[in-house]
Amino acid sequence: MIVSGIEEKVLDETCVQPTDADLAYDWIGNFVDILPRIRNIHAHGTSMLYPNVLRTFDIVSDLINQLYRSDAPLQSSGESRGSLTDTITKAWATIG
Repeated sequence: MIVSGIEEKVLDETCVQPTDADLAYDWIGNFVDILPRIRNIHAHGTSMLYPNVLRTFDIVSDLINQLYRSDAPLQSSGESRGSLTDTITKAWATIG
């Protein structure tokens, strides 16, 4: 695109049809396989710099909040654990 001077390309998605390979691919299985690696990259660091890391944390936070109810009581105290988003927001507030 750089060579031809094109800045954007618009695709007509109305005629897109998934192939048999697309339909047969185990998208959820792939997601389950790579999620721990993505988590470890963000939890333990990497030499790569990602400009969208906060958005990634937001997405992962939303995923975790959907998987685990935030209103479930903690086993030891009986109080609510709150959402991961609340926890991250509180942590950022103490840092910044």
